[in-house]
Amino acid sequence: MATLPEKDQQIIDAHTGLIHRVVPGNYLGQNDGRISNISESEIELVEIISDGIGGYVERDAAISLSD
Repeated sequence: MATLPEKDQQIIDAHTGLIHRVVPGNYLGQNDGRISNISESEIELVEIISDGIGGYVERDAAISLSD
């Protein structure tokens, strides 16, 4: 089994008290956010949201990380 470099993964603490290890390609959040990049300061996502007229669009988003 291949392991990812530590810079390509992040451990997050969910509000449920569970801890999850996430990597690019995992999904996160309410808007089907696919993790596109992980840095020391943030997790970048591409979310799929309603466009208000019956379709969907992709939107870039980020979650700031703290120690």
